[in-house]
Amino acid sequence: MVRSLSVFEIGKMINLETAKTHIISKILDSSFEDGINIFLKNVVLLQDVNFIVPNPYKDSQSYIEDFKLLNLGNLDVNYFFQEDKLFFYNADYFLNQANGRDVPLTIEKNISLDTQITSYLYRKFNKQINSIPKDIDEFSKLVRKRKWGVDSFAYFYENILFNREFLSNQTYKDSIYAFESCFYKRREARERATKLIDMQQEMLNSDMVNYYQRQYLSYYLSLLVMADIVLNNKGLTLLQKEEKYAEVFHYKVGLISEREANLAKLFFVYGTKVSFFGKIQKGNKNIIKDIKNMAWDVFHINNTIHNICIQSNKMIDFTMPYFITYDRRLKEILPIYKINSAAFVKGTFDKYIHYQTDLIDPIIKNKYFVLKSFSERMEKIKDKNEKDMLEHLNSLVIYYEGKLG
Repeated sequence: MVRSLSVFEIGKMINLETAKTHIISKILDSSFEDGINIFLKNVVLLQDVNFIVPNPYKDSQSYIEDFKLLNLGNLDVNYFFQEDKLFFYNADYFLNQANGRDVPLTIEKNISLDTQITSYLYRKFNKQINSIPKDIDEFSKLVRKRKWGVDSFAYFYENILFNREFLSNQTYKDSIYAFESCFYKRREARERATKLIDMQQEMLNSDMVNYYQRQYLSYYLSLLVMADIVLNNKGLTLLQKEEKYAEVFHYKVGLISEREANLAKLFFVYGTKVSFFGKIQKGNKNIIKDIKNMAWDVFHINNTIHNICIQSNKMIDFTMPYFITYDRRLKEILPIYKINSAAFVKGTFDKYIHYQTDLIDPIIKNKYFVLKSFSERMEKIKDKNEKDMLEHLNSLVIYYEGKLG
């Protein structure tokens, strides 16, 4: 029998939000049966939380079944969840079950496209058929059926996020129109492309642009620091490399990402044997440009995972992310991002993701990834807004770019 994690017991020690986080993490780490039991005993606290957990039984749903019917050729579909059989639930689900109402949760499948595929669709639209892979036709069929939601924002971010003038570029406008033409007839596609560009302009004029720029720069800085540690600090042990990486983000940045620390560990262990890191080498005159491109890949992967907690409309309960790419280099790092279970708070960007893989050394984990260290970092940045943090990141980026020449 699983004992209820009472809000009073936990909350009196810390606070309500910390108690909520603790219970969510406990559910995500538990077996299926225990997790459900804990949820039901704390349902009042968790009434706005949606859960996705592995479940081998018949009432679960297949995560990859629909894609088995497609002949995608060289296109690679990346499934972020480790297990195929998944169970989706929230307070509304159990309330309906208890009242004898079988009201299914609405689950949307969302495919994120990398910029390469978006450019292929643009060439296809312009009938430049000799310069695109033949199997793009299979993907085009999938898009035209609109069986799944499609996220093309990687193209938007990479072109516009640090160059808003490009939003007025005719080639960019034509590419958005070409993409919408995969879904809609000419007139409607034109109207939707115009609305999308207007929405992008609105985002660029809001504070959200600072948030997304900071996200990208944090991934870029992570790769710069990794490269500096390996190329400019010969003789360090593996543990010393991990320590040096964690020190930068704990003391200098005030934020540290567990996923990027795992990515760093992968690089420290295998180096350029992992083809994603192949261009981080001494003597590479284009190393800054190459690392910037790598950072866009990491940004895109993380942004796709972030779609878990974003619903396209109020009728959608869950959005399941998929990532389609031709880039084989990415396949070698994607295991770092495999998800065991996840939860998110409806109507917010708050998400809780438990990944399958954790390569971080326990010594580093117990020093930099515990509540005490987290509190120390929060204390450092508590008075900073997004713009302050962005300026600070920019200064660190310039410093580490200089170290790489």
